[in-house]
Amino acid sequence: EYATETLEVGAQDQVIIEVFDGTEEDDEIRIDGHHLFLVVTEAGIDVAQLLYIDNLGSSTYVGHTAGDERHVVQLQVPEGNVALRGHSGQISRSSATRLFTNVPLPPGRSQVAFTIQLRGEEFDGAYEHQILYPTSRLELFLQPSDIELPAALFQDLGQMQLHDQEYRHYRVQSLDIGRRVSIPLPFSLPLRWSLKWVMLVFVVAMVAAATALVRPAPVLVTEKQDEERQLLLEKLAALDDRLATATGTEAEQLRQQRQTHKARLTLLYRQFDEDSRG
Repeated sequence: EYATETLEVGAQDQVIIEVFDGTEEDDEIRIDGHHLFLVVTEAGIDVAQLLYIDNLGSSTYVGHTAGDERHVVQLQVPEGNVALRGHSGQISRSSATRLFTNVPLPPGRSQVAFTIQLRGEEFDGAYEHQILYPTSRLELFLQPSDIELPAALFQDLGQMQLHDQEYRHYRVQSLDIGRRVSIPLPFSLPLRWSLKWVMLVFVVAMVAAATALVRPAPVLVTEKQDEERQLLLEKLAALDDRLATATGTEAEQLRQQRQTHKARLTLLYRQFDEDSRG
């Protein structure tokens, strides 16, 4: 027995629910693409991670229980990280450097996205990334775009433009469990410009970059669709802030609004996927 995300039934005549046996074994879990955005600012490092997770088995991976919590996908982050925010469901902490999701993974592909920040005064010059599941590709997007990484380890794919922002794109392939990747960043060097970031815009750019990389053909998104997507993300962020202090009836109403916006956002992304396959 395991819990899933809330299922909202609308005006449709029927709802088909596919149910799988549960398993606590993670030997069928693979990361197809782990997208890591590292943006050097005057205050420190803004970090966003987007993972495409494949469950190759025939059972839903439910993780394990720890007290009253269920730990499903484990995520490693550097020490001293702050401002944790999940963008694809709840992300919680089990320690200072270990995060987890609580939504079971059915067979097929799932997505996890979150953001954190690293304070400049605590950053030692390198971002340490640890592999927790077999990973096909670690995709790095760095800003400023003139950051250079060692060619012996990192495949340089050049500069790329996303949402009027320029990134340097690197790739590392075929990573086994336990491997550590050290990514040197020039925080201690003077920046050529001051980067003013709104974290929500950062997440939109991150998702757009990852989608472009994993799709075999470009996704044609109309200006109206893109505006609606960004507006929904802004509304979800505002609701998350209000939910942090809301109680009782107000909290329940805010959760219902969040589910409605989340469902619409999911539908938009599903339409983008169908357009790209067509």
